[in-house]
Amino acid sequence: MRADLAGSDNINIMFFLKFRYVFVINLVVLLCIGCATAPTRSIQVVYDSNVVAQTCWPDSILESRFKEYWSNRFSGQVEDNYKIENPYFQEVVSLGKYRNFFQSAQRNKLIRMEIIEIEKMSGYLIKIECNAILARDGGSSQVEVSMADRWVSVGGIWYHVIKDPLFSL
Repeated sequence: MRADLAGSDNINIMFFLKFRYVFVINLVVLLCIGCATAPTRSIQVVYDSNVVAQTCWPDSILESRFKEYWSNRFSGQVEDNYKIENPYFQEVVSLGKYRNFFQSAQRNKLIRMEIIEIEKMSGYLIKIECNAILARDGGSSQVEVSMADRWVSVGGIWYHVIKDPLFSL
């Protein structure tokens, strides 16, 4: 009788081990599918013929922050972008107001950013002249928006600057 119990315990153990392996394999497959279908957080950045991409950015961190900010701006990642706004702005404007202000941006899709010029205004302030190419109405029409995007380094971290009409830069 003990042999029968030992046999059923072995069957239970084998079933549990097989179930565990199947679970792990399914988990890995689901993670791979999730990573493959996750939206990319990178945008296409093209440079004007007068701009040399390798030498125009003061450092690679600013370039990656710039791409992250503009990718998030049109993909609905409001909380992520709020953290990239300069600390002064975060003190003055609440996340709720920020979310309401940029909610309409999700109707457009950012196709690419064209960098015209990157100007070092001081040791901590950079101005990026660029054109944003946006798809509107589900992609049926495109519009080009020219802007002067500003970035400030605070404690070695680059933050986006929303131009405040009270303080002209």
